[in-house]
Amino acid sequence: MDLGAQRRVTCFGRTTFALLLAPTALAATACGGPEWQDMPSAMLSKDERTLTVELTFKRPENDKKQCQQVTERKVEESASQVVIGVQVQDDCPRPSKPTIAIGYVRRVTLHLKQPIGGRIVLENVHHRRVRIYRSPDGS
Repeated sequence: MDLGAQRRVTCFGRTTFALLLAPTALAATACGGPEWQDMPSAMLSKDERTLTVELTFKRPENDKKQCQQVTERKVEESASQVVIGVQVQDDCPRPSKPTIAIGYVRRVTLHLKQPIGGRIVLENVHHRRVRIYRSPDGS
């Protein structure tokens, strides 16, 4: 599969919302099938067994017309690294005209079998290193 041809939802770190220009950013994932997301960072829980990533979706969670869904979570662990992935299905209609839309942050948790320890974390799209932050509240 040509990874360069796939389109992604952008993760906006710890922001609560992001302004996106459509159709460029918002329609970028409306290509028919579920897609693995880029994840530049993740929050590590105090017990080092849960990673939380933030993805930006098009509609609020309580909207009855929710059109983006997490379809799969992936965690592959070895002695030296952890590879994580989140797959999202986008069934949102494409806007007929360019608009400004608000992106809503969704937190997705990934559970590890063993504490992270000194292992590196990679995302499964490009196998880039994921920056790990410690949860300030210990959760």
